[in-house]
Amino acid sequence: MISIEDISQRIISLLAEVLDVNTNKINTESSIENTRGWDSLMTVLFIVSVEAEFDITIEMEDAEHFTSIERVTEILSKNYLE
Repeated sequence: MISIEDISQRIISLLAEVLDVNTNKINTESSIENTRGWDSLMTVLFIVSVEAEFDITIEMEDAEHFTSIERVTEILSKNYLE
């Protein structure tokens, strides 16, 4: 089982890569509301990156909640990486 901290750090790295920013610009409190450049298109790219990184397929009802690092970590740890 992957730790919550590891999931969170991998998600932060993925989002930073998608947004083309340094990882120090993204943290566990980053969200679509407070992170420059994170919009609906970037969310789609982020989801694709997460699916590839963890070799999973995100269900649509979960994808709708990819709005913050904290929420994505929670969704992955509970529904996909048990």
